[in-house]
Amino acid sequence: MLNAILRVHFSSSNHNTLNPPALAPTEIDHFWEVQHIVDIIKPVIGENWYPLAIGEFMDLSTFINDRRNMFQVKCTDNQTKKFIPYNQYLTNPFIRTYVNWNLQGGQFSTVEASVKVLALEMKYRSSVYPHLTRHIGEELCTLMGW
Repeated sequence: MLNAILRVHFSSSNHNTLNPPALAPTEIDHFWEVQHIVDIIKPVIGENWYPLAIGEFMDLSTFINDRRNMFQVKCTDNQTKKFIPYNQYLTNPFIRTYVNWNLQGGQFSTVEASVKVLALEMKYRSSVYPHLTRHIGEELCTLMGW
């Protein structure tokens, strides 16, 4: 259920295109996998997360589904990536290659530049409901050494 809630702001048209573009067939990939985000927050919020303000989840959802976290990749690459454990992101050879992929146009030149700025923005989030977003941002930055 948390996975579905965190995908509430997902839009398949909201993504970055690689340079060169991924070969078809393609899928839209969350670099920070929604399943990993759920795994990170579960120990923090426990099994009874219903008392938490829905704003906490909506705030986090806007970041998880942000264009800076979404990339059009080959289907096989997306399927490979989703089985990589979160705690291996810093050392996994496929992830190390993925973060170095170039992006077409836009504000960022590489996947890493895009997801790093996103994670740092999450870490220092100031809003009405920042707690989950900040916690996830701190975890992502710590994992990647940013």
